[in-house]
Amino acid sequence: MSDFDPRSPAIARVYDYLLGGKTNFAADRAMAEQLIALVPETAEALRENRAFLTRAATWVADQGIEQFVDLGCGLPTEPTTHGTVLAVRPGARVAYVDNDPVVYNHLSELLAKDRAVRSLGTDLRDVPEARDLVRGYLAPLVPGSYLVMSVAVPVTAAGAEAAASYRASGRNFYPYTEEQVAALFDHPALELVAPGVTLTRRWQAGWTGLPTGTSREADVLAGVARVTS
Repeated sequence: MSDFDPRSPAIARVYDYLLGGKTNFAADRAMAEQLIALVPETAEALRENRAFLTRAATWVADQGIEQFVDLGCGLPTEPTTHGTVLAVRPGARVAYVDNDPVVYNHLSELLAKDRAVRSLGTDLRDVPEARDLVRGYLAPLVPGSYLVMSVAVPVTAAGAEAAASYRASGRNFYPYTEEQVAALFDHPALELVAPGVTLTRRWQAGWTGLPTGTSREADVLAGVARVTS
């Protein structure tokens, strides 16, 4: 788990601020406002990402899945993953994982009385490279499981500058292209669910086969894939 330092922005707390939350510090708010200055659609894109998570969790629960692991979960935000899942599968179990001590403390307090939910303070990046990371987390999954993933993508020079600004704060941020995000799902044991890798706002939202392309400075791409073997 990373060390707690309120003077340094943390992605979970920046995300919390951009979603209208109150669990953040001055450094997080300053970084968020810097990102908004560079990419005005930042908060909107993150709200769409949260909405995607809700739709995807609901869809996966509808397929009969009853065990969920939310990697890099961030601070509890309504609707929560466990609230979404339990509304569909009352007997489901949800584990939250994050390396931010503020996140872990909030989860521990919030979920202490809920037997359906567990939290773990550790780092999902223990597997080093991105594609190896995905393969490492796929390894223990049985056929019929699902992988749900979303990744921020700087589209223009302003988007790349926003990513660079966050890295300059001392925190890791790894920009991806659309092709690199698609490659994370390129695995013989994975079968993409329609509409494939696309913008979060288009995933299962009455999709019509629209292209992925975006006119924003930065956006979030996402996909859901079934484990077939």
